Amino acid sequence: MLANMGSPMMWSEFFALTVGNVLLGCIEGAYLVGRARVPVLRSVGVMLAANFVSAFLGAFLLRLNADVDFTIENVVAFLVLGVVVTFVLTVLIEWPFVKFVLAPTRATSRRALMATLQIHAITYPAMLALWLFSGDFALFRHWDVVAVERLLPTTRHELFYVVGNRVVRRDLAGGEMTTVATLTMDEVYGGLTMRVDSGGGAVLECVLSRAYPQAATSRTLLSGLLGLEPRPVTPSLPHFADREQRGSLVDLHLETWCASWSAGDSIQLSDDLHLVEFGGDQLILAKPSSREIALVARGRRPAAAAVRP
Repeated sequence: MLANMGSPMMWSEFFALTVGNVLLGCIEGAYLVGRARVPVLRSVGVMLAANFVSAFLGAFLLRLNADVDFTIENVVAFLVLGVVVTFVLTVLIEWPFVKFVLAPTRATSRRALMATLQIHAITYPAMLALWLFSGDFALFRHWDVVAVERLLPTTRHELFYVVGNRVVRRDLAGGEMTTVATLTMDEVYGGLTMRVDSGGGAVLECVLSRAYPQAATSRTLLSGLLGLEPRPVTPSLPHFADREQRGSLVDLHLETWCASWSAGDSIQLSDDLHLVEFGGDQLILAKPSSREIALVARGRRPAAAAVRP
């Protein structure tokens, strides 16, 4: 039901670009008819065109968002900025259309601008309410984003994860990131796992299918890693299984115009601390008891091991 540049961001594009824009075009046209006594067909027809033009430009801008580096640390700022920018751009784009509708009344550009602002002062709050109602903002309702230093475990951990086609290694607390292996195309879509070999050293493997371990094939990437105690990985699960399998992590998700994120692979580092792959390319720490999360790194398919004293 959204007929401005923000509309493709708030509903499915098909609905926003068809039924929603027709509805709001009629409402805005009717408002101008009642306000300025302009012809109905002229007002409604022009405002329908205005809404479709602004909505299609909004859809184009939405495509550009694919290049924006959204994370849990900046997504709120981008959402607020998106609301402000789309409002301003919508007013600027529809302003000439409103001026054309009001031409028979000899309205000035300033009067047309004021009429455009009045229209969207009415429709935009309604659209925002619909957007908030249709989105899934569990991440913001249930979790606080904090600095990673606040959630680091007392035990030092080594972190392994995939960046592109590389497997990298770094300390969980930060520091230098080193490449330890290169994955094949098939392995990129697999995952990492760690185990302890017969000699007591940790082994890092790439497994093609952890969801079906009986059919999985694996390749050893590193072996003989002494002094490391691997933490078991819980593979990403289907959404319907989240509530039963993930418990306190079930509400770790976000669904809005700029992000569709849910929890993937997770590793329990301690009784109340999890390392979670979130949104496909973010590794975050999650502490359910305090409802806090923190961004650790950008990557996927994590594996971790505690460093023995």
